[in-house]
Amino acid sequence: MSYESSPFEFDEELDCELHKAWFVDKMHFLGLVDYFSPPWAAELLSHGFAWAADKISLPSCKGILWRNYKGLCVIITPLAVESEAEKKEREVKFRKTWFT
Repeated sequence: MSYESSPFEFDEELDCELHKAWFVDKMHFLGLVDYFSPPWAAELLSHGFAWAADKISLPSCKGILWRNYKGLCVIITPLAVESEAEKKEREVKFRKTWFT
């Protein structure tokens, strides 16, 4: 089966080493990535989710990274904030943005 590859194609070796968990996103793409989305669509969505999470300073997540999996589906991983100090700093900004 041939499919259109992109620089945002899932690389099992590299991506699994860098991120702890990957999830199949069947809710948004329903297996029709080839037909309705250009290959770079997942990267644009990924950038948007990362920008939004950073803009509102979600305390424990910096957004979501998306990868195309052979044109069959999109898989995602959360970009978790690892440092407790950074989580606390982001929480202060988050509360200031949303609860003042």
